[in-house]
Amino acid sequence: MVSLRMSSGGLRSYLSYAKIIGAGIIDRMSTLTAEQRAALEADLERSRQVLIEAGRGLTASQWTWKPAPDRWSVAECLEHVAIVETLLSGRLNRMVGAQVDEEAAARVVGREAAAQKAGTSREAKRQAPEMARPAARFGSVEEFDAHFTPLRVQTIEFVRTSDAPLHALVEAHPAIGELSAHQWLWFLSAHCERHAEQAKEVRADPAFPPSDVAS
Repeated sequence: MVSLRMSSGGLRSYLSYAKIIGAGIIDRMSTLTAEQRAALEADLERSRQVLIEAGRGLTASQWTWKPAPDRWSVAECLEHVAIVETLLSGRLNRMVGAQVDEEAAARVVGREAAAQKAGTSREAKRQAPEMARPAARFGSVEEFDAHFTPLRVQTIEFVRTSDAPLHALVEAHPAIGELSAHQWLWFLSAHCERHAEQAKEVRADPAFPPSDVAS
Protein backbone atom coordinates (compact mmCIF):
# COMPACT_ATOMS: atom_id res chain seq x y z
CA MET A 1 0.00 0.00 0.00
CA VAL A 2 1.25 3.47 -0.82
CA SER A 3 2.23 5.48 2.23
CA LEU A 4 0.33 8.75 2.49
CA ARG A 5 2.86 10.65 4.59
CA MET A 6 6.56 11.43 4.44
CA SER A 7 8.92 9.71 6.85
CA SER A 8 10.07 11.94 9.70
CA GLY A 9 13.58 11.96 8.23
CA GLY A 10 12.34 12.93 4.79
CA LEU A 11 10.16 15.70 6.23
CA ARG A 12 13.04 17.09 8.30
CA SER A 13 15.23 17.08 5.19
CA TYR A 14 12.58 18.92 3.19
CA LEU A 15 12.00 21.57 5.89
CA SER A 16 15.73 22.17 6.29
CA TYR A 17 16.07 22.53 2.53
CA ALA A 18 13.09 24.92 2.35
CA LYS A 19 14.81 27.25 4.83
CA ILE A 20 17.89 27.43 2.63
CA ILE A 21 16.40 27.92 -0.84
CA GLY A 22 14.61 31.03 -2.04
CA ALA A 23 10.90 31.64 -1.70
CA GLY A 24 10.36 31.21 -5.44
CA ILE A 25 11.53 27.61 -5.25
CA ILE A 26 9.68 26.79 -2.04
CA ASP A 27 6.41 26.85 -3.99
CA ARG A 28 7.87 24.27 -6.34
CA MET A 29 8.93 22.12 -3.39
CA SER A 30 5.57 22.30 -1.61
CA THR A 31 2.78 19.74 -1.71
CA LEU A 32 0.53 19.56 -4.77
CA THR A 33 -1.99 22.34 -5.18
CA ALA A 34 -5.70 21.60 -5.21
CA GLU A 35 -5.72 22.19 -8.97
CA GLN A 36 -2.81 19.81 -9.54
CA ARG A 37 -4.48 17.13 -7.44
CA ALA A 38 -7.81 17.53 -9.24
CA ALA A 39 -6.24 17.34 -12.71
CA LEU A 40 -4.23 14.24 -11.88
CA GLU A 41 -7.12 12.50 -10.11
CA ALA A 42 -9.39 13.11 -13.10
CA ASP A 43 -6.84 11.79 -15.57
CA LEU A 44 -6.13 8.68 -13.51
CA GLU A 45 -9.85 7.90 -13.40
CA ARG A 46 -10.29 8.64 -17.10
CA SER A 47 -7.44 6.34 -18.13
CA ARG A 48 -8.80 3.60 -15.85
CA GLN A 49 -12.14 3.75 -17.64
CA VAL A 50 -10.47 3.73 -21.07
CA LEU A 51 -8.46 0.65 -20.12
CA ILE A 52 -11.43 -1.31 -18.77
CA GLU A 53 -13.50 -0.44 -21.83
CA ALA A 54 -10.72 -1.77 -24.08
CA GLY A 55 -11.27 -5.23 -22.59
CA ARG A 56 -15.06 -5.34 -22.41
CA GLY A 57 -17.37 -7.64 -24.36
CA LEU A 58 -14.87 -10.34 -25.29
CA THR A 59 -15.26 -14.09 -25.40
CA ALA A 60 -12.64 -16.19 -23.67
CA SER A 61 -10.94 -16.92 -27.00
CA GLN A 62 -10.88 -13.23 -27.92
CA TRP A 63 -9.54 -12.25 -24.48
CA THR A 64 -6.46 -14.43 -24.89
CA TRP A 65 -5.95 -14.21 -28.68
CA LYS A 66 -2.52 -12.98 -29.80
CA PRO A 67 -1.74 -11.46 -33.21
CA ALA A 68 1.64 -13.22 -33.19
CA PRO A 69 3.64 -15.35 -30.73
CA ASP A 70 5.75 -12.34 -29.73
CA ARG A 71 2.82 -9.94 -29.29
CA TRP A 72 0.44 -9.56 -26.37
CA SER A 73 -3.23 -10.43 -26.16
CA VAL A 74 -5.82 -8.02 -24.76
CA ALA A 75 -5.57 -9.93 -21.48
CA GLU A 76 -1.80 -9.48 -21.38
CA CYS A 77 -1.96 -5.77 -22.22
CA LEU A 78 -4.28 -5.14 -19.30
CA GLU A 79 -2.45 -7.41 -16.86
CA HIS A 80 0.81 -5.58 -17.57
CA VAL A 81 -0.82 -2.30 -16.55
CA ALA A 82 -1.91 -3.80 -13.23
CA ILE A 83 1.60 -5.07 -12.57
CA VAL A 84 3.07 -1.63 -13.27
CA GLU A 85 0.51 -0.01 -10.97
CA THR A 86 1.67 -2.27 -8.13
CA LEU A 87 5.33 -1.61 -8.90
CA LEU A 88 4.79 2.14 -8.91
CA SER A 89 3.05 1.92 -5.55
CA GLY A 90 6.29 0.50 -4.17
CA ARG A 91 8.32 3.16 -5.94
CA LEU A 92 6.20 5.94 -4.44
CA ASN A 93 6.64 4.46 -0.98
CA ARG A 94 10.39 4.58 -1.50
CA MET A 95 10.38 8.09 -2.94
CA VAL A 96 8.17 9.53 -0.18
CA GLY A 97 10.57 8.16 2.43
CA ALA A 98 13.66 9.58 0.71
CA GLN A 99 15.45 12.87 1.23
CA VAL A 100 14.78 15.76 -1.10
CA ASP A 101 17.53 16.19 -3.71
CA GLU A 102 17.42 19.87 -4.63
CA GLU A 103 19.65 19.48 -7.68
CA ALA A 104 17.55 16.64 -9.10
CA ALA A 105 14.36 18.57 -8.37
CA ALA A 106 15.68 21.51 -10.37
CA ARG A 107 16.61 19.25 -13.29
CA VAL A 108 13.09 17.84 -13.69
CA VAL A 109 11.13 21.10 -13.56
CA GLY A 110 8.56 21.15 -16.37
CA ARG A 111 8.87 17.50 -17.42
CA GLU A 112 5.18 16.66 -16.87
CA ALA A 113 4.36 16.85 -20.59
CA ALA A 114 7.41 14.72 -21.44
CA ALA A 115 6.29 12.12 -18.91
CA GLN A 116 2.84 11.98 -20.46
CA LYS A 117 4.21 11.74 -23.99
CA ALA A 118 6.62 8.97 -23.03
CA GLY A 119 3.81 7.09 -21.33
CA THR A 120 1.49 7.14 -24.34
CA SER A 121 3.97 6.95 -27.21
CA ARG A 122 4.27 3.63 -29.03
CA GLU A 123 6.81 4.86 -31.55
CA ALA A 124 9.69 3.23 -29.70
CA LYS A 125 8.86 -0.37 -28.84
CA ARG A 126 10.27 -1.36 -25.45
CA GLN A 127 10.47 -4.80 -23.93
CA ALA A 128 8.81 -4.97 -20.53
CA PRO A 129 11.20 -6.04 -17.78
CA GLU A 130 10.72 -9.56 -16.51
CA MET A 131 8.97 -8.37 -13.35
CA ALA A 132 6.34 -6.53 -15.41
CA ARG A 133 5.51 -9.29 -17.88
CA PRO A 134 2.01 -10.80 -17.77
CA ALA A 135 1.38 -14.40 -16.75
CA ALA A 136 -2.28 -15.11 -17.63
CA ARG A 137 -3.51 -14.10 -14.19
CA PHE A 138 -7.00 -12.90 -15.21
CA GLY A 139 -9.58 -14.96 -17.07
CA SER A 140 -11.82 -12.04 -18.03
CA VAL A 141 -12.06 -8.28 -17.94
CA GLU A 142 -14.33 -8.62 -14.91
CA GLU A 143 -11.59 -10.46 -13.01
CA PHE A 144 -9.09 -7.85 -14.11
CA ASP A 145 -11.39 -4.98 -13.09
CA ALA A 146 -11.90 -6.48 -9.62
CA HIS A 147 -8.13 -6.48 -9.14
CA PHE A 148 -7.10 -3.30 -10.93
CA THR A 149 -9.74 -0.79 -9.88
CA PRO A 150 -8.86 -1.01 -6.15
CA LEU A 151 -5.22 -0.42 -7.07
CA ARG A 152 -6.14 2.67 -9.07
CA VAL A 153 -8.44 3.91 -6.28
CA GLN A 154 -5.46 3.63 -3.93
CA THR A 155 -3.30 5.64 -6.35
CA ILE A 156 -5.96 8.34 -6.61
CA GLU A 157 -6.28 8.47 -2.83
CA PHE A 158 -2.53 8.97 -2.60
CA VAL A 159 -2.77 11.93 -4.99
CA ARG A 160 -5.70 13.36 -3.03
CA THR A 161 -4.11 13.14 0.42
CA SER A 162 -0.31 12.98 0.21
CA ASP A 163 1.48 15.73 2.13
CA ALA A 164 4.84 14.94 0.53
CA PRO A 165 6.59 17.44 -1.81
CA LEU A 166 5.95 15.30 -4.88
CA HIS A 167 7.67 17.79 -7.22
CA ALA A 168 10.92 17.44 -5.30
CA LEU A 169 11.20 13.66 -4.91
CA VAL A 170 13.00 12.27 -7.95
CA GLU A 171 13.87 8.86 -9.38
CA ALA A 172 14.97 7.90 -12.87
CA HIS A 173 12.89 5.95 -15.34
CA PRO A 174 15.18 3.47 -17.15
CA ALA A 175 14.14 4.70 -20.60
CA ILE A 176 13.24 8.37 -20.22
CA GLY A 177 15.38 9.59 -17.35
CA GLU A 178 14.63 11.46 -14.15
CA LEU A 179 11.05 12.17 -13.10
CA SER A 180 9.55 13.67 -9.97
CA ALA A 181 6.91 11.66 -8.11
CA HIS A 182 4.28 13.99 -9.59
CA GLN A 183 5.61 13.26 -13.09
CA TRP A 184 5.73 9.52 -12.39
CA LEU A 185 2.01 9.66 -11.64
CA TRP A 186 1.29 11.42 -14.95
CA PHE A 187 3.42 8.78 -16.66
CA LEU A 188 1.39 6.05 -14.96
CA SER A 189 -1.89 7.42 -16.25
CA ALA A 190 -0.47 7.80 -19.76
CA HIS A 191 1.01 4.29 -19.64
CA CYS A 192 -2.47 2.98 -18.86
CA GLU A 193 -3.84 4.69 -21.95
CA ARG A 194 -0.97 3.43 -24.08
CA HIS A 195 -1.83 -0.18 -23.38
CA ALA A 196 -5.53 0.47 -23.83
CA GLU A 197 -4.67 1.60 -27.36
CA GLN A 198 -2.54 -1.52 -27.80
CA ALA A 199 -5.50 -3.67 -26.76
CA LYS A 200 -7.74 -1.84 -29.23
CA GLU A 201 -5.21 -2.56 -31.99
CA VAL A 202 -5.40 -6.26 -31.15
CA ARG A 203 -9.19 -6.12 -31.39
CA ALA A 204 -8.96 -4.34 -34.75
CA ASP A 205 -6.65 -6.96 -36.27
CA PRO A 206 -8.26 -8.59 -39.34
CA ALA A 207 -7.53 -12.02 -37.88
CA PHE A 208 -9.18 -11.28 -34.52
CA PRO A 209 -11.63 -14.08 -33.74
CA PRO A 210 -15.30 -13.27 -34.35
CA SER A 211 -17.64 -13.02 -31.38
CA ASP A 212 -19.49 -16.17 -32.33
CA VAL A 213 -16.42 -18.38 -31.95
CA ALA A 214 -16.98 -20.79 -29.11
CA SER A 215 -15.05 -19.80 -26.02
